[in-house]
Amino acid sequence: MENKIKIIEKRKKNVRIFPIYKTVSWDLLFYFPIIFLFLTQVKGLSPSQVLLSDAVYTLSNTFWQIPITRIVDKIGKKNCLIIGNIIYSLSILSIIFMQSFYELLIIQFMYALGYSIKQICETNILYDSLPVGKRRGKVFSVIDRKI
Repeated sequence: MENKIKIIEKRKKNVRIFPIYKTVSWDLLFYFPIIFLFLTQVKGLSPSQVLLSDAVYTLSNTFWQIPITRIVDKIGKKNCLIIGNIIYSLSILSIIFMQSFYELLIIQFMYALGYSIKQICETNILYDSLPVGKRRGKVFSVIDRKI
């Protein structure tokens, strides 16, 4: 009984902190213009190279969807979310130290891996944290929409 209460409390905490987590980890409107300027002005890449690297990111993101789903099933959502955030953060940090366009392409491939993991796990963890019932889907959409 005591264990069940702890699980319910953890689920409530997940639901409460999810909007904060998503807001902090999902500020892409700020990130993309800054990274574009950084790559063109500081790293000296041409705008076409930056856009090509973004295309590699998009294709990589599509590529990773099926393998990541299988990995999440084996490792678990919580562990995968931690791994995804680490890969995501290291990829962003790697952009600062990259030396060439080809390194940027590899970084974008890894960045897509981290983002794909995050994308698959985040909403699943929120949904699993909600109590089972008729209103589960509606409550999920209200919380997920807040961001």
